[in-house]
Amino acid sequence: GNAWLVDKLALNLHSKVHLNTLVYSISQKDEKYYIHSYNFKNSQIVVYIADKVIYASPKFTAQQTIKINKVQVFVKYVI
Repeated sequence: GNAWLVDKLALNLHSKVHLNTLVYSISQKDEKYYIHSYNFKNSQIVVYIADKVIYASPKFTAQQTIKINKVQVFVKYVI
């Protein structure tokens, strides 16, 4: 399931992966991405600003979450 993908991403990106967090919006302004999230562990809303984003979630959620006009999608299967 999805936990497998999160575990594989966490192996190489552990310092940049935020677990127990729900991303509810990704938007773009200029060259930066704004990731709006809710952290269940400490009950806080957090906004991350990033140059790049890896969105690992079921495909059908992207339409509600990603609010960017032009999206470049790169698909790589983690084995």
